[in-house]
Amino acid sequence: MPLDIIYIGLLSVIDLLKITLIISIPVFLLVIAGIFLRKKIINRFKMSWIKASFIATYIMFLVLLFFVYFLPGALVFFGTDPNILPEEMRLTLMENTLVVLGMVFKMLLNALIFTVILTPLELIASGVAGKLEAKYKRHWLINTFAGVFAAVLAATTLVVFLFPWAPAGVYYLIYWG
Repeated sequence: MPLDIIYIGLLSVIDLLKITLIISIPVFLLVIAGIFLRKKIINRFKMSWIKASFIATYIMFLVLLFFVYFLPGALVFFGTDPNILPEEMRLTLMENTLVVLGMVFKMLLNALIFTVILTPLELIASGVAGKLEAKYKRHWLINTFAGVFAAVLAATTLVVFLFPWAPAGVYYLIYWG
């Protein structure tokens, strides 16, 4: 009986590490793009690391939310026949403009919320990558992936054990919040 608890605990930790690795790979690719964007912001505007990182993360979330939020709506909007609805129920140009402006405002606000939430995880990833770089002198991509893995592990652990409602909340925030 006690060995079963140890066995189940060990398998749970292995599953947590597996899901963290799976999530870390696409996040790592986004981080690489964010690093190049952050460097361009630092060189162009002479900002500190944290300010440039915040702006780069905000821009990355804007692009990501554009694809998640506007693309399905645009496909539905342009893929339907506007003459299906009776003329009394169709939206005017002003109403369509107000809907789009509301969507843009919501997208800008959501990107800001996600950027603020993600900033501590960026600091974790940066700290782990910096410590590994100082200690082991590996290639920066390996150190960056280790930092991303540590940040994703922290986020996954928080979501699984403390905030299990967070994925549903993020989904709600993007589409209906």
